[in-house]
Amino acid sequence: MGKDLKSFLIKEAILTSFIIIVGFVVFSTFLKDHYLPVYFIILAFISILTAVFHRGILKTKEDKSSKFIYSFMINSGIKMISYLVFIVSYVFIFKEKALNFLIIFLILYVIYTIFDVYLIYQSFKK
Repeated sequence: MGKDLKSFLIKEAILTSFIIIVGFVVFSTFLKDHYLPVYFIILAFISILTAVFHRGILKTKEDKSSKFIYSFMINSGIKMISYLVFIVSYVFIFKEKALNFLIIFLILYVIYTIFDVYLIYQSFKK
């Protein structure tokens, strides 16, 4: 495991732990009625996909390949399709909880995307 990947996984574990704690506090106090048991599944799904695809991006960097943009776009496309399948599947099965699900998913998606892009940028600045 490369140094950049190990650093990323540690930082992602810290971020995920923080999100779990904040989610627990928010859903046990302010938003009790909006809690979905699938919250932790969403969190795990986004976290795992972010780690897997971040590894792919770092691997492209290590190969010194000129195909970074191509690899980044392919990774992003596959990741988006995975997210879309997950979202559509949940929304079709649990229509009455779709709005809460989509809001939670969007918030977590934005957090992990900013985190991932920031660390990719930092990695390439070195």
